[in-house]
Amino acid sequence: MNLRINNYLLFLRSYLPINWALPTILFLIILSLLITIPAWAQKALRKLNVISGEVSAVSKDFIAVVYRSDKAKGSEEEIALPVANDAVVEHKQSLSQIGIGDMVDVEYEEYTEETPDGQKSKRVAVAVRFLRAAPKQPEPFTFEVEEEEVEE
Repeated sequence: MNLRINNYLLFLRSYLPINWALPTILFLIILSLLITIPAWAQKALRKLNVISGEVSAVSKDFIAVVYRSDKAKGSEEEIALPVANDAVVEHKQSLSQIGIGDMVDVEYEEYTEETPDGQKSKRVAVAVRFLRAAPKQPEPFTFEVEEEEVEE
């Protein structure tokens, strides 16, 4: 490797004036860095977030979580996320074992992607941590009324 660089420097010295050699080398180094920056920048723009809440919908590749609710106003805030194929499910065997009403932590990756229409923000769940099962709803109380025979 060093032999190649030395040969290149000898080539530059023989064909370019000495005052052009250093700027040319610096230009080539900067150019090579600029070409590889988009890969660095894309990784740098990825942000990992965690949100906790109650599962409102779930399927094999999708989860929706209500993370804030205001009963006085009657409003809820919900986030719906696609689940990555290699997502980790903690405290359960798979996502199919998590049901509506369960409490979970969802770790998701947020990143910006360049599209023909401009930049687009995307979110993907990379880990789902089961916290506790949904509270069991008591079955409604039913009673039977026995009809009395009425004699006339």
